[in-house]
Amino acid sequence: MPHAGRRTRRLFYLALFFALRPHITEAQSVTLTTVSDTVFRADGQPAAGTLLISWPAFTTADGHAVAAGNKGVLLGSGGSFSAQLAPNSGATPSGVAYTVVYQLTDATVKTENWSVGTSSPESIAQVRTVLGTSTASGQLATQQFVNSALANVVHLSGSETITGSKQFSVAPTVPTPTQSGQAVTKAYVDASVANAGSGNFVSKSGDTMSGPLTLPADPTAPNQASTRHYVDVSSASKADLTAGVVPVTELGSGTANNAACLHGDSTWANCGSGSGSGLTPGMQAIKYATDFGWTITNSADLTTPGAKTISLASCAPGVTGSEPKYYVYISGTGTAEAALVTGGTCAGNNAAGSLQFTTTNAHPAGYTVTSASGGLQEAIIAARFTPTNPTTSAQSGKVIVPPGELKVFARVSIRASNITVDFSGSIIECWVSDTCIFAGDPTNSNMFGDITLMNPRGRPAIVGGQFPFIETNAQKTRILNVNMRAGPTGATFGT
Repeated sequence: MPHAGRRTRRLFYLALFFALRPHITEAQSVTLTTVSDTVFRADGQPAAGTLLISWPAFTTADGHAVAAGNKGVLLGSGGSFSAQLAPNSGATPSGVAYTVVYQLTDATVKTENWSVGTSSPESIAQVRTVLGTSTASGQLATQQFVNSALANVVHLSGSETITGSKQFSVAPTVPTPTQSGQAVTKAYVDASVANAGSGNFVSKSGDTMSGPLTLPADPTAPNQASTRHYVDVSSASKADLTAGVVPVTELGSGTANNAACLHGDSTWANCGSGSGSGLTPGMQAIKYATDFGWTITNSADLTTPGAKTISLASCAPGVTGSEPKYYVYISGTGTAEAALVTGGTCAGNNAAGSLQFTTTNAHPAGYTVTSASGGLQEAIIAARFTPTNPTTSAQSGKVIVPPGELKVFARVSIRASNITVDFSGSIIECWVSDTCIFAGDPTNSNMFGDITLMNPRGRPAIVGGQFPFIETNAQKTRILNVNMRAGPTGATFGT
């Protein structure tokens, strides 16, 4: 009986051992990583052959011992490859790697090393590694590893380009520069600016220049410096003054005296009976655009954009608050702009009045308000009259744009019948994102007729402009000998 009991206990322990054995084996097994990929030959065709994988003994990062060994894996159809390997990334000893020899059916033999991670599956590209890339300082390094490490450092010799921002804790020492793109020393900069204001640079507080100063363009604001071109053009239509008198050759024929007036045909004779202006009726019938240019300074608050009203001590001829398409130009402070007049009491009769408009930009104190067309729009307005018996649409006479360049910052509208505008010798420079010259009414082509434009020459000033130089919407409009002048680079008229 005692022997039978001992056998019973032995059988119980044996049964318990076999029951627990799977769990013990599972707890001690290594978690494998699947490496799967497709292998191709250099010509792009799927490879065929065998991959021989060998490895030394190592301990995985999670403490499992792996004995040295090897295995061969036959490539499947289409070059497919799959193998399960113990992860050697982070294993002990450091830098341990799988050695993989490709033995392909096309006689290709190639050896590479793998470092298998714990994320499954991984591709061959993910596990492929180069011996010597380990951070362990005592390991040997390959030439490829060394060359790769040195590729991104600054060398003592040779031309190299540094990208990104570099910060030095100690100022670097550089030689005296010889080319424009080289770094400069403090001594070089000190020597270059040592004579600022007395040699190489112009002092902001005032200085004397030994050579000419070239300006970018003609001035557009009252306080800007003027080019010689601007002065020559502005004075071309003015008489000279020599020793306080105008040369006789510029006075026309006849003899000037305090009882004579210069007539439109360049002769001196009796003055007309106009309203004290000294002009004959014939001279008053022809309007010269530049005679109607005007400029005022004003104290109205334009520091914030919006609807504004300014007061004028005298509303010059052509300056009116009732004209449908009349613009003024605001400049001098802030961003210059043309503003459409929407109302006001000005009637162009030299009496005091007001103008109403809406600004887009802010203009601090010191701004000026001028004609937006150099006087051309005002001359066209002043030249017309409204016939009676019966009353019809506005009629007009003749407007002349004298030779020279006339800057236009807003649309010029010709709203009168039987009018001739002679541009002979002039150039209209259009600084406006709109039709430069509009003949007639935009909505009613029957409102005006018999408009004649002679020899108009336009110069675009808006880069990529989409609006035409001249647009008409009137009956029997004649445009004779229209011409274009080249503007700044990229400046165009549309159609």
